[in-house]
Amino acid sequence: MSVPLASLIKSPLNVRTVPYSAESVSELAESIKGVGLLQNLVVHALPGDRYGVAAGGRRLAALTCWQSANPSG
Repeated sequence: MSVPLASLIKSPLNVRTVPYSAESVSELAESIKGVGLLQNLVVHALPGDRYGVAAGGRRLAALTCWQSANPSG
């Protein structure tokens, strides 16, 4: 199933509570840019055509970071 990035939010079910460092997210974004996303995000449906990311919050942050830096794709 493919879900638009804009429909994803960090889920309240995500057990990770420690914030990710900006450096860590930036490095992961560069890795994803170079080799692609190696592990899918685990999501669940939320009300209003939204999906919560239960596993992969740092990957979500990296994808969002990359998209912000490259709005045309």
